[in-house]
Amino acid sequence: MQRLKDAKNNVRRGWTRDLDDVIKYFNGSQIYTLEVKITSSCVMNCLYCYASSTKDSVQQMSTQTLCTLLDDAADCGVQQISWGGGEPLERADWREVMAYARDTGLRNLVMTNGMELSDPGNLADFMDLVEMVSVHIDTFDQGIWARLHGGMSPRFDAQIQGLEGLIESGFDRTDMALYMTLTDPLFIADDYLQTIDLAYDHYGISVIMYPFRAFGFGKDVTDLNPTKEQMARAYQYRNAKDGIPSGPGFGSKFYCSTSCHVGSGGELFGCSMVLPSYVGNIHRIGFKDLYDRNSHTLTYHQLKDPSNIKGKCSSCADNSFCWGCRGASDIVCGDFTESDPFCWK
Repeated sequence: MQRLKDAKNNVRRGWTRDLDDVIKYFNGSQIYTLEVKITSSCVMNCLYCYASSTKDSVQQMSTQTLCTLLDDAADCGVQQISWGGGEPLERADWREVMAYARDTGLRNLVMTNGMELSDPGNLADFMDLVEMVSVHIDTFDQGIWARLHGGMSPRFDAQIQGLEGLIESGFDRTDMALYMTLTDPLFIADDYLQTIDLAYDHYGISVIMYPFRAFGFGKDVTDLNPTKEQMARAYQYRNAKDGIPSGPGFGSKFYCSTSCHVGSGGELFGCSMVLPSYVGNIHRIGFKDLYDRNSHTLTYHQLKDPSNIKGKCSSCADNSFCWGCRGASDIVCGDFTESDPFCWK
């Protein structure tokens, strides 16, 4: 636990500057971070996209619905909004919505592919509105990028331009991360090592990794699934860069338990990949009511006792901060209380 608190880069703490506060939310079964799928549209064409996003798949909540959601979230004590998609910056009114969140007292976190930030106007507004960002670039190798995106495209250069534009414009690097989805092609000639090195040693930002999941479009490209041994190598190499332990997931259990997800159609989940964590739709019952009625489901309250996790996770030496990826357990095992099937420990 102390190693998490001593971490130099806050992004690896679970997308928060305030780990002590997040632990208080964890202990109280409260939501600290609300993930919002602001649009389903994205032009990046990632073959494994777990959100099944395409440029034509435009589903999104109205501006008024989002503003009501933000009001409810603030009333419930939520501290920050993690905007995802699709590609959040492809939504026409992203500035208006994020400004409303900021004015409501919520911090804006954004998960973006970076491409839209190659536009100077977008970049300037983003710098004004957003406090933390992860840029999804799996590789800087053109051949591997093309394999993962159905061919080469100018989008590759636009992503890098967007990332470098953020850094050159003075975005705080301790509030930035490179987001990598771990797939088998990244282990060709140890490309993942080069990407991690480039992030830490050249750009001066940390790396968030998320393993491939056979979810969404990923169901059709299971050959992209890395092995446990490959994942162990990647996580251990990344962890050695900043001295923080982790299991095979997005972040610590403190993030997973204190965050929940609203889909582009208003669906409320504890995690979008854990189907049993679905508690209703905010179009039919407001977020505040759903949250009040289902806080234990949304925060995986039962799993705070490690003995309620089946298998090796329950006795793992790291279970004070890690409980594996509950999404992986649900997808592969059909039971989110099973041990993470991809963990190498």
